[in-house]
Amino acid sequence: MKKLTLTTATIAVLAGGLLLAACSDHDLNKVPEQKFPMIEVDPLLVDFGALEAGTSLSQEVTITSIGEVPLEITQMVMDAPDDFALYADDPAFILDPYAAEIVEVEFTATGNGDVVGELLITNTDPDNPEVAVQLHGSGLAPAILIDPPVWDFGDFEVGCETTTEILVKSVGTYPLTIIDFAYNTTGSMDWFTDQLFQDMQMAPGDEAVVEITFTPEDVDNYDGLLSVTSDDPAQATAEGVQTGEGTAGSWYADPFLQEGNNWTDIIWVVDNSCSMSDEQGQLGQDFQNFYSIVNSIGIDYRIATVTTDNDNFQNGFIDVNTQNGATTFANNCSLGTMGSGTERGLKYGWDSLTKAMNNTSPNQNFYRQDAGLRVIFVSDEPDQSGSWSSYVTNYQSVKANPDHVILSAVCGTDGQNATSCSGQGGSASAGSGYVEATNATGGILARICDDDWSTPMSNLAWQAVSLADTFELSHTVVIPSTIAVEVNTVPVTAHWWFEAASNSVIFEADYVPEDGDEILITYGVEGTCEG
Repeated sequence: MKKLTLTTATIAVLAGGLLLAACSDHDLNKVPEQKFPMIEVDPLLVDFGALEAGTSLSQEVTITSIGEVPLEITQMVMDAPDDFALYADDPAFILDPYAAEIVEVEFTATGNGDVVGELLITNTDPDNPEVAVQLHGSGLAPAILIDPPVWDFGDFEVGCETTTEILVKSVGTYPLTIIDFAYNTTGSMDWFTDQLFQDMQMAPGDEAVVEITFTPEDVDNYDGLLSVTSDDPAQATAEGVQTGEGTAGSWYADPFLQEGNNWTDIIWVVDNSCSMSDEQGQLGQDFQNFYSIVNSIGIDYRIATVTTDNDNFQNGFIDVNTQNGATTFANNCSLGTMGSGTERGLKYGWDSLTKAMNNTSPNQNFYRQDAGLRVIFVSDEPDQSGSWSSYVTNYQSVKANPDHVILSAVCGTDGQNATSCSGQGGSASAGSGYVEATNATGGILARICDDDWSTPMSNLAWQAVSLADTFELSHTVVIPSTIAVEVNTVPVTAHWWFEAASNSVIFEADYVPEDGDEILITYGVEGTCEG
């Protein structure tokens, strides 16, 4: 038998083998498998379909814990319009493994068209920390649209017209009912429609036309507002705005020079009845005061004389070229006393003026349209022409500016009222009619019973002054708001006005430019509307 000899290396190998044979699986240390919460949400899209406006529908969303450890829902948030609502017992909760929670989402259709949103569920699932549930609903409702909602006519010439169409449209999914409509404007805009009316039913896609016309009246900004009330649940009243600006068609500058064109036509109406002999003589005598003043202050006058019962001028008229004019006037006042006892000074003064305006003999070549008009009545009796106010209206109507007409009287008066009087100059009945007409036109009243008329004659002479206060513009259809006035290059913003009838700028009596003043009037006129 051989002896078995083991080397050191062999022993080592055998020892290792024995050790390995002695080990088992139960003796190894294993690492346990890690577990996580998991979430499942169903459905991930909630589609409510199409609902009639004003109705609601609820649907369920199920949240399930599908992991082997509890799932924590930390919050649920609606990222959606108010049409959607979430109903849950608690927006934050814990679900045990394989447990589920049902929440409700509600959609209420409030208007027309699609509505979308999200339900965001935040949780402890590491792979899906935020789950988004898509929400979709659609409203079926009437809807209104004003097209265009804003319209600007832009700059447009005053007096010219432009028109645009504004459409009222039914753009919903249900028929639209027009409840009411109105148009409001600051001026210069007007509207017309025969396609829109109350209780009108408009099917989806229908439209009605409203015509808006813009005709600016002035250089200004204008606005219009079309308001339409309907059963559109999203907007009770729909509005459309229109704007525009009026502009001048052309601009002009008219220069004037105040050259002292002091023109005045003067008619003396003298009573020729039987009681007037002394008064006619006194008038002729004291007229010298009147005559000297009107000559010294440079009035371009024409002076005529008529009676209270005849409308013909006595021997024509006196003007600045008449030699010995005062003597001529005195002769013209010697009318005699055989005239009618029914003194009608207002009437015959007016009739004589009418003849003069018509250039009828013997009163021709007297009347001047641009001159001031003064009518002076001399009588010791009341006027018997009829309504004094009607005659005042007649006299004032012949001038573009009524202030150019002044009536005065030497009659029975106390200087303000119609009263009878007596004195060294004689006696007189109350000068009714003459006094009222004089007061109505700002004239001068003198007492016929006084024996000295020099003072009233002087006053009447000064009142004959008639500097040009009216400046007619060279172009018509003037826009009054554009008028600017300068006197000697200084702007004048008050004490004048524009009179359309005469197309003139007229200064107030106390603010008439002086002789030699330079007046510049700039202004805009309406457009020609061509092109």
